Formats: sequence, structure tokens, C-alpha cells
Amino acid sequence: MTNSFKTLAEFFDQFNDEVQGRDLGEPPEEIQVQLRSLAQGGLPARDQPELFALLNQNPEWVAGLAREVKALRKPPQNEANQRGR
Repeated sequence: MTNSFKTLAEFFDQFNDEVQGRDLGEPPEEIQVQLRSLAQGGLPARDQPELFALLNQNPEWVAGLAREVKALRKPPQNEANQRGR
């Protein structure tokens, strides 16, 4: 895991159900694909600086990245047990 991705992951872990940033609009499909890839840890390191610059210029897109990261989390153990009943 790259240091930048690890920093983002740790940042998002600080917030349970809160999403940072204002969702003013969805990024273009190409950027959404890159955000999903970043959240999954699959965006090549050479592509990350450009995406981070775009996130800096469009802070409302951080909410979408946060949703992607949160979607990867496993449900809490007690929730998983309740669903299986």
C-alpha cells in the first residue's frame, strides 16, 4: 500500500458514518473508475498524483471516494450474524 493511500485510508477510518466534503456533483465516469481503483488499492502509483491533484481541485469528490472506501469494509460482526438469521 502506498503511503498516500494508507494516509487516506487512516483518515477515512476516523469517521464512522460521516462523509467528509459536500456532494455537489459526481465526477466524470473516468474519474469515478479511478476513484474506485484507488479505494481498492489498485490505482498505479504513477496515476495517483494526478488524481490527488484533481481531488484537491474538486473537494466535493472526496465524498465519493469515502463511499468507495466504506463499501469495502466488512459489516460489524454482530450485523453479519443478524443477517444470517
